[in-house]
Amino acid sequence: MMRNNKIAIVIPGAKGGVKQTIEKLIKGLKLEGFYVEPMALHGNPVNKIVSDLRNINALRRFDSVIYMGSIPWPSHLFIDNHVKTILFVHGFIKHELLNAIKHEKIRTKMRAVYQLGLRDFFMATNRIDAFICRCFTSCEVNGIKKNYILLPEFVLPDEIKFFEEFIRKHGDEQEDDRPHPIVRIATYTSYAESPRLLKPRHLEYLAKLVSKNVDRRIELSVIDPRRESGIVRMGENLIIKYIKPMPKEEFYKFIINTDLFIELCIDEELRNTSIEVALLETPIAKLTHPKYLNRQDYGEDDLIQEYSFKKLVERLVDYLNNIEYYRPYYAKKLKTFILEHRTWNVVKKPLIMHILAEIQ
Repeated sequence: MMRNNKIAIVIPGAKGGVKQTIEKLIKGLKLEGFYVEPMALHGNPVNKIVSDLRNINALRRFDSVIYMGSIPWPSHLFIDNHVKTILFVHGFIKHELLNAIKHEKIRTKMRAVYQLGLRDFFMATNRIDAFICRCFTSCEVNGIKKNYILLPEFVLPDEIKFFEEFIRKHGDEQEDDRPHPIVRIATYTSYAESPRLLKPRHLEYLAKLVSKNVDRRIELSVIDPRRESGIVRMGENLIIKYIKPMPKEEFYKFIINTDLFIELCIDEELRNTSIEVALLETPIAKLTHPKYLNRQDYGEDDLIQEYSFKKLVERLVDYLNNIEYYRPYYAKKLKTFILEHRTWNVVKKPLIMHILAEIQ
């Protein structure tokens, strides 16, 4: 499918999930036949503004410009009206910046103050044509009430093939020498401190409640980029390990040997890591705040999902005590959901329609 539209992706620097989002968005748009050109902004925050302003003439030659990183850089005020400007909003950006101001070291505080002021100023100019949010709640919390495009985390065709091949190649390497009563649970925290994510202390509390009612040894591994590696023994049958992020292939092998993954997001979103975990056929548990339940498009049969700690503990106890039956059941259900509702071809339509629509 050939498209005439040219799309610029303005990248202010990224790590973790945002970096992966950028890479996947570029691949997805190229699959549609668009000409896509990444335009990275370099240096410290002030130098990035200078870099962005230098790009103005180049950006005027594109049909659409997508600004990544949740902040509309100043070039969007100066490119012509025939160029569509789109801002990709990641997470609860204002809350994350405020948390950085409160809790981080002085340099990070100063950068967060600068970014928050920049965001508030440029959002007030109201010159962005459309916003991309991962879910409705993300738009709502960020004060975006109109002109938004919902683009959930998605999987690309080549990723589906990769994970199928990875399971064929490494599925037989699943560890079968561990003592039978041991179950392994894992989760992945974020670089950002956000109110939409469960914190490690919540996980420790959850695991402790579950361990009291399970006749198996539980090993909870928390992959945390913000914390040093270490082991916390919480009881006779519960060990919590904090682990630094690992290379992708090592992480995938780790997940194949995990009995359950905990999604930390308490709104309706499923993060990219959870999608990868689902494609590796490891079941997922999730706590969703009650006010977000009606925004979910997945059901309680697709993953172990509850709206209260008490209910989730009960479900996890039942799952772990009957894991031989439940693990393959939930693994199949969740993988089927992802393949039917979270592929690029399923979620791309609103974004593609906006890019191709004539400017009024």
